[in-house]
Amino acid sequence: MTSPTTSKTTHRGWVTAAILLSMFMTAIEITIVATAMPRIVADLGGFALLSWVFSAYLLTQVVSIPIYGKLADLFGRRPVFTVGVILFLIASILCGRATSMGQLIAFRFLQGIGGGAVQPIGATMIGDLYPPHERHKVQGYVGSVFAISSLVGPALGAAIVELGHWSWIFYLNIPLGIAALVILSVFLHEVKQPRKHRLDVGGGILLVLATSVLMIALLEGGTAWPWLSWQTGGCLIASASLYFALYKVESRVAEPILPLWIFKHPLIVIAGIATFLNGALMIGYSAMIPTHVQGVLGQSALAGGLTLSAMSIGWPIASYFSGKMIARTGYKKAANFGALLLFLGATAVVLLDHSSAIFIAMAVFFIGAGLGLQMNAYVITIQSSVPWNERGVATANNMFMRTLGSSVGVAAFGGVLNSTISAKLHGVELNLSGERGIDSVNKLLNGGSNVPAAARAAIVDALSSGMGSVFVAAALISLVSLTVTFALPAKVEARG
Repeated sequence: MTSPTTSKTTHRGWVTAAILLSMFMTAIEITIVATAMPRIVADLGGFALLSWVFSAYLLTQVVSIPIYGKLADLFGRRPVFTVGVILFLIASILCGRATSMGQLIAFRFLQGIGGGAVQPIGATMIGDLYPPHERHKVQGYVGSVFAISSLVGPALGAAIVELGHWSWIFYLNIPLGIAALVILSVFLHEVKQPRKHRLDVGGGILLVLATSVLMIALLEGGTAWPWLSWQTGGCLIASASLYFALYKVESRVAEPILPLWIFKHPLIVIAGIATFLNGALMIGYSAMIPTHVQGVLGQSALAGGLTLSAMSIGWPIASYFSGKMIARTGYKKAANFGALLLFLGATAVVLLDHSSAIFIAMAVFFIGAGLGLQMNAYVITIQSSVPWNERGVATANNMFMRTLGSSVGVAAFGGVLNSTISAKLHGVELNLSGERGIDSVNKLLNGGSNVPAAARAAIVDALSSGMGSVFVAAALISLVSLTVTFALPAKVEARG
């Protein structure tokens, strides 16, 4: 077993900086890619595959997070974290060199495998480095990393596609990752005790298969085949069967990837459900807002990026004050208030989606504030409620639920968007050479200069309807999230 990292052997400031740098590198991948996606689609084609660019990254992240969390408890934080960063950097280079949408999606799968180690183990190492009375402040910094990445990502992505080639959104990861690896190799020290381990290979395989089949059902339903079809039903049944098999396996193995005790911990379970829903909303808005601003409102890539950035302005503000609010009022009230802000912001997006980018930005500001408050409250409280040797699994589980929510969310929202657009354009004659149905959105996002006025109006109307359906679905999810937070335990026993 690996003993906790302590300040006696580790320079906490340098290690914390390296962890935050690595987490920023992986977190920014969502927002920076979201802003650049219209240009990527225009260059590589394949608008119908847009959701897969996000889902590929999130899918492999979500299935690898609990595996990495368990490995970190067994073999130590640093070696697992290092492997994840190296894989992420290799995949980033490959993404930048992709020449087709299929290649980009394949390399995003690999990038997600690396990213799955960085965020949960980074948060776990923060929990190891700092005692409970200091975690409120430091986890506020962690929350701010996601906020800053969401703030910088859209603007940086917009600047890159306006001034250069979109491939640089991936190449920018290289210096960040190398710097983090060098700092950790010098300043992070762990004391290890030899021990034999039994890896849960069967559980890991079942987790990958179950989640992958679910993603296929959500992404292809309503596009490649109808929602009410044997293909969709077959995928959902197969996924449910695989998850049941995973449950049976995890109840028998000595060192399960997903220990069943976490499903008996009230805080972890309820916070996990809320985190799942919040993850879906976070990626939903990150993926859809820039395309909505550019495609429906007719604004520039920079305007789309700045609109999404407003969500992140609320996030760091909420993260900064979250520690003090949690200490003063308790984590549950902080989570309740965050969920309320999230619901109000989601409702405002539905009401203001056709007004202007400025009003949408004001709405997503509250969404960011709500997410920042909740995520800090959950991570801080969960880490304090379990001992050190369970902290990696507990933290990874919360990150797993958020990433699973993001993966399911982008698949579901993408499915709603694609099916709505396909239905609106069904039978409509656009008179566009080489582009039909949903693929006609490619030309719209490429500037639409060669698109006849009548065809352009039809495409914008279809995209607008699709985005409207997505925003309504997101508002309903935010209402469910608000309801779930009231079921959180009022008090939690501190154990670590």
